[in-house]
Amino acid sequence: MAFRLSSEETLADAVRRIAHQETADALDRLSYLEGPQAVENIHDCRKRCKKVRGLVRLVRPALGEQYLAVNRTYRDAARELSEYRDAQALLSTFDKLVARSHDRLPAGGFAPVRAELAERARAATQAAADDSEPIDRARNLLMRGDAGIDNWTLKHQGWAAAAGGAARTYRRGVEALDAVERTPTPDLFHELRKRVKYTWYHVRLLHDAAPSILGPLDATFGHLSDTLGDAHDLAVLKDQLLAEAEAFGGYEMVEAAGAFLDQHRVGLERQSTALAARLYAEEPKRFVDRLASHWFAWDESGRADDGP
Repeated sequence: MAFRLSSEETLADAVRRIAHQETADALDRLSYLEGPQAVENIHDCRKRCKKVRGLVRLVRPALGEQYLAVNRTYRDAARELSEYRDAQALLSTFDKLVARSHDRLPAGGFAPVRAELAERARAATQAAADDSEPIDRARNLLMRGDAGIDNWTLKHQGWAAAAGGAARTYRRGVEALDAVERTPTPDLFHELRKRVKYTWYHVRLLHDAAPSILGPLDATFGHLSDTLGDAHDLAVLKDQLLAEAEAFGGYEMVEAAGAFLDQHRVGLERQSTALAARLYAEEPKRFVDRLASHWFAWDESGRADDGP
C-alpha cells in the first residue's frame, strides 16, 4: 500500500504498517548497489528514512518517549549514507544549472569544476558498490528500527493521536518562514525546507481523507520542498568549491562559479519565500482544524475503529 493512512485500519495499525513498508523498501534498495543505479538506490533509501521520521512526527505526542529513539535510529541511518548521495546530487545540480544557463556562462565555462565534481561522483558510486562500512551500519540501524516497530503504541486514538504532531510541525514551519524573512541565510532556508518536508509528508499521509483538497496541497508542499532542496544544493556546492579551490580549478575559477551559483540560489530562495508565505498564511490551529474536519468526515464514512 502507498504512503497513506487507510480507512480500513486503525491509526496505530496504519502507522506500523507504513513504517514496516518504508523500512523494508529502504533495506531493499541497499541490496542493489551495483552499477550506475547504486547512488540512486542510496538516495531512495535516505528518502524512505525521512518518510518514517515524518510519519512518527505526525503521532509524536501519542508515541511519547518512544519517539526519540525511533527518530534517532532513522536519522542516523540516513546520515551514514549522506556522502554517497551528496557527490552525485552536486554533480546533477551543477549540470542542470549549466544546461539551463548555457548562454550566460563565461568564456570557457566551468570545465575544471565539472571535471572534479564528476570524479567525486564516480568515486562515490564505486564506494557504494564496494559495500562499505557506512552502508553496513545503515543496514544494521534499519534492521534494528524494523524490529521495534511492532512494539510501538499510541497513548491516544484516532485524530487525537495525530493532531498534536500535525500542529507542532506546521507551527515550526511558520516559525522557520518568519526566520528566513528576517534573515535570509542558506542555513535558515535549509531549516525551512526540513519543516516543509515534514508537513508535506503529513498531508500525503492524510491524502485519502479529502483527495480533491489535499491532493493539490500535497503537490504544492512537494514543489516547495524541491525548490528549497535545489537552493540548498547550490549553497552546499559553493561551500565545497570555496573549501577546496585548488581542486576545482583555482581561486578565480571558484570565485566566478560561486557568483554564478549565488545568482541562481537567491532566485530560488525568493520563489520559495513567496510560495511558503501562501502555505503558511494560516495560524497553526486553523490549519490543523481544517485537517481535522477532513478526518472526521472520513471517519463518518467508515474508518476502522481505533485501537492502541
